[in-house]
Amino acid sequence: EMIHKLKEYRIQYGHCQVPQRSKLLEEDYIPLSKWVQMVRREVKAYNNNEEESVLDEQRIQVLTEIGFAFEQPGGYSRRNCRPAELEQEEFSRMLLELKDHKDNNKATRHNLKLTHWIKRQRKTYRDFKEGKSSSSMTAERIVKLAEHGFSFEPKKKFTWDER
Repeated sequence: EMIHKLKEYRIQYGHCQVPQRSKLLEEDYIPLSKWVQMVRREVKAYNNNEEESVLDEQRIQVLTEIGFAFEQPGGYSRRNCRPAELEQEEFSRMLLELKDHKDNNKATRHNLKLTHWIKRQRKTYRDFKEGKSSSSMTAERIVKLAEHGFSFEPKKKFTWDER
């Protein structure tokens, strides 16, 4: 039954990263969230060759085919739980805001939302380069960011004496 719920969740949200916090979930998905947490514990037990694990290769294969997130991505937020279309809209909106700041030579530190977005992009880019599976960065996203003049490395901070 939970496998069907997980498939339903994936269709609705475009991913299998079911949040743990019930405030972010529709009431129908709260049992699914608890099940996902239990499965992640079972995966750890299975990977550590613990005898009490109820998972086997076949169950893991089924979860893999669905796109189950075996490791909980760091820091769930509302952003992580939105459908892919909304995530893409925010990405496009932030790219336009970034372009506006660059074109008008504005400092991004006065726009906290843009500043945090830039930090997130840089962090997910570093994770992607390090091969971390939890990274939401894709090659396509890197190309889009680069096309918009995004700087993946922050500018060097100079000490008082170096200025």
